[in-house]
Amino acid sequence: MKILNFDISNVGVVLTSHPKHQKFMDQGIKSYDGWKGGPIILAYDDINMNKLPLKIWQPPITHTICSGKYPGKLGHVKGELTLMMLGGRLLEELGIEYIYKSAADTTCYRHYRFKDLKKELNNNNVNFIRSGTAGIFGRVKDYNRVLRNVEKDVRSHIGAAELYWGRYEKKEKFTKRGVRGYFNNILGRIHIQGEYAFNTHQTVKDTWKIGEIWK
Repeated sequence: MKILNFDISNVGVVLTSHPKHQKFMDQGIKSYDGWKGGPIILAYDDINMNKLPLKIWQPPITHTICSGKYPGKLGHVKGELTLMMLGGRLLEELGIEYIYKSAADTTCYRHYRFKDLKKELNNNNVNFIRSGTAGIFGRVKDYNRVLRNVEKDVRSHIGAAELYWGRYEKKEKFTKRGVRGYFNNILGRIHIQGEYAFNTHQTVKDTWKIGEIWK
């Protein structure tokens, strides 16, 4: 299949992660091989990035940022929202117009399809196309507006990151693709950790017990 004349240079990617993703990150990040878009940011929940084998991922990882907290200290919800906020702010500083937020343990093989997501966003006059917080596509300025109050409000927030996002998103126009298969079909998205858990008859939480594989 020959794909010509698609411009995704103004699309940036934020991949959130944490130490117990390490076993599953390699395939996810390598799926961006041949990427023709903007920056790909790895937002990591830890003090620093010293333990990550960044050299084998460059390209496509262009920027790495970390939460500045010991892994797990922020918790799954607060950690995820903090990383989402940091990644969105960096894309805005870099002058990027569109964001795709995903996780480092998921694949994205059909990069060129971001042109279709941009078209759908504009044709439907919406701010976001998303499935929970596992996959979010929209304009950076709108994304950052939803997350503007994270630092203040996350202290008292109870529940999943999706609930936090949804509360603020009510103020925006959006379309939600509740079916997981949407991003799977359009972008070639595979949740590697989830597939591993399914194939080995575990829960995703169980797979976190595998821990770090790079010491």
